[in-house]
Amino acid sequence: MYRPPRAHHCSTCGKCVLRMDHHCPWVNNCVGAANTKFFVLFLLYATLACFYYALLVFFFLVNFFKGKTLLHMKDLGAWLGLILCTVIVVFCLSLMVAGLFGWNVWLVARNETSQENYDKEVASAKARRPVRHPYDLGCVRNIKAVMGPHPWLWLVPVGPVGNILRYEKNRDFDEAEMKPLHGDLAV
Repeated sequence: MYRPPRAHHCSTCGKCVLRMDHHCPWVNNCVGAANTKFFVLFLLYATLACFYYALLVFFFLVNFFKGKTLLHMKDLGAWLGLILCTVIVVFCLSLMVAGLFGWNVWLVARNETSQENYDKEVASAKARRPVRHPYDLGCVRNIKAVMGPHPWLWLVPVGPVGNILRYEKNRDFDEAEMKPLHGDLAV
């Protein structure tokens, strides 16, 4: 059976996904060629929302301690406990989402998926030298390959991004170098 380049079978969905990155339990969907841009934007918007909420809570606390809120001191204990719990949860959530966003931006800048990154690391360990990724076209071209050719639309959730059945390879990449290490990467 033919398997398109960069495609993987998702055991959770039971489907073949082009340029599969991972199955995301939070969006209950596979992240692949058709929706990587939207997933990265989702993470960006979620990160911004978390930090915005953290700022709102911070400014509320500042105003609360300055006495510029409608809350009275008799409500201090209940409100302060709730606000502190909210601050802790939002701070932790912000760090986790920002970390996930940063990881995905790094992958987009390298035109890799999580699986391809793992495969490359395994191949590098086997070869005892760094192994290049065949689809790494340089940072700007990598971003364009995932986010679209027009930079003014990168932050807007519009698509389609481009041809998801064909992937341009790095012209300097030597496929013979990869075949013995890991057949999947050189497909």
